[in-house]
Amino acid sequence: APAASEALPAASPAVTEKKDPKAPKDRFLLLFEDEQYKYFMDLQSVQWQRRPFGKKERYLDLWVKLVEVPADKEYKYPETYLLEHYCILPDQRKIQFLCELEVAGRPSNSIQQRNYDESHWEELVPGSVEEKVYQAVMDHQALLPKPKDKQDIRSMAGDFIDDVLHIGL
Repeated sequence: APAASEALPAASPAVTEKKDPKAPKDRFLLLFEDEQYKYFMDLQSVQWQRRPFGKKERYLDLWVKLVEVPADKEYKYPETYLLEHYCILPDQRKIQFLCELEVAGRPSNSIQQRNYDESHWEELVPGSVEEKVYQAVMDHQALLPKPKDKQDIRSMAGDFIDDVLHIGL
C-alpha cells in the first residue's frame, strides 16, 4: 500500500468524442456476413422508385457491396469487391436482381445490367442470399430515405391516361 504522502495518480477522465452532426454518415452499412462475404448496403445511393404502369407502389433501388472475408490475413493486390444492384418490393416480399460487377479500385460507369422489368420480380427463397439481403434491409428501415409522396407531372399525366383511357405508358 502506498504511503499517505505518496499520491496516487489522478484517474484521467474518459474522453468521449462528440460526432459532428454535419459530418458525413458512413456510406456502407454492414447488413450481415457469411463464410465468404461481408454484405454492405450503400446508404448514399438507396432510393425509392415509383413502379411503372400506373401502379401506386414504390420499390427500393439499392446497391449491395460484397467484400470477401479473407481466409488468411494476407494482403491481396489489387483489392477487389463485388457490387450487386437490387430492387426490393417490401410489402410483397419480392426482389429483382439487375446486375453484379467486380470492382478493382473504383467502379466504372460502363456497366451492363438488365433493365427493370415487372416480369422479373422473384419470390424470396427461404435461406437464400436474396432473402438475407431483403431481411437485413427491412431490419434497417429507419436508415432508409422516406418515400416521396409528391408525384412529378409526367407520372401524374401517366396515371391519368392509365386510369381514364386505360392506356399504360
